[in-house]
Amino acid sequence: HRGDTLVFTFWYKGKKFDRCLPYVEDPATCPHEFTFNVPHNYNYYVPGMSAGERLEGKRDRFTVTSSSPYNDFYFHVYTSDIDTIAIPSDVGIVLNVLKLRNLSKRLLTCFVSDEMFQGSIKDAFNYMTSYLGSPPGTFVEYVVPERAASMPGLIMTSQMACATETPMEVVGGFDVLAGEAVARQWFGALLRPASDREAWIADALPRYLALMFLHNKQGVTYQTNLRSRRDSIYTDVERKRDMPLASGSRANLRIRANKGVWLMHMLRFLMYDLDTGSEQNFLRFIQEFALAGRSGEYTNHDFITLAEKHYGQPLDWFFKQWLYGRNLPRFRAEYKIEQTDDEYYIDVKVTTEGVDPDFTMPVAMGVVEGSGHNTYFRETISSPKTEFKLGPFTDRPQKFVFNEFYSVLSKDKVKKK
Repeated sequence: HRGDTLVFTFWYKGKKFDRCLPYVEDPATCPHEFTFNVPHNYNYYVPGMSAGERLEGKRDRFTVTSSSPYNDFYFHVYTSDIDTIAIPSDVGIVLNVLKLRNLSKRLLTCFVSDEMFQGSIKDAFNYMTSYLGSPPGTFVEYVVPERAASMPGLIMTSQMACATETPMEVVGGFDVLAGEAVARQWFGALLRPASDREAWIADALPRYLALMFLHNKQGVTYQTNLRSRRDSIYTDVERKRDMPLASGSRANLRIRANKGVWLMHMLRFLMYDLDTGSEQNFLRFIQEFALAGRSGEYTNHDFITLAEKHYGQPLDWFFKQWLYGRNLPRFRAEYKIEQTDDEYYIDVKVTTEGVDPDFTMPVAMGVVEGSGHNTYFRETISSPKTEFKLGPFTDRPQKFVFNEFYSVLSKDKVKKK
């Protein structure tokens, strides 16, 4: 089969067995057709599966034809005692939740209740399909509550997850796990990176879509999750473990995921319309990349070109810093409110440390005016020092927020004079 990796996952009485065959050094995507001769009275799940044929003895035969090429092909086998719970989604696709009877709250304190498990998966699926449309290349959607890799037609997320406990609950709880597993229906096994240098996209995009789902459902927890990832990145910087995203798998998964999530977040708020609150440019970018990423091989250059198309301007300065660079900024901002005649201004001075002398980055600012109205600005901060004034305002501003929306991955110290 042109060198792809075939992954079997077996579950027998609650115990998991893995076996991979064959393994190859340089897997290449290609369509697959498999014929399985298997023991009777087991439950087999895989997209593109034909009706079974009874053979002599205690064996069945069926074929599986992949609708799209992908690098890893997952084939799931379960013993009996599985309940199937059908949950219709908002787009009419039925989510078949496989309730394994060997999973129960008696096994672990980390058991996720059926109500939370099924509800969160359904909410995430509805959210993703509202922006990305139906998942590509699937016939039936199965939700399997055992931890393994998600692939088209199989949403894999563990029901044994300490997601309702501190500290996981603080950064989003089970919704984060559900969102990432569901997002891999679009940005998972179907993605076709041209090289290892694009590995960060498959690591970061499902996680960032999970955060967007989290933002939609829980609000403020989204920012808590971002801050947690930011602190992890700066810890790696302080320990001299940081590497550019474009270095591929030479950077560990934690770095690829956390920095990649932040890159996507910064792109989102570069494209964000501060006047109207519209996110249409970023959403169109995600939608178009979803189509391009599974229709052929893509490179970092393709990703950049598509981002520039929806941003409307060149982004070489952005990707030089956040995709190919290592150093991360620390902003020290001082501001004071000045009155000139009957108008007010906010005078801001920013010192930037930790980055190259040619660093430049637009940063979102928020002002709560005297009337209580929120006004947003975007100012370009350059290294080493930047000064600017916001205004005029007819009433004395009540509050000034530097780096609104956490629009830039940075550590900030803000002081009012």
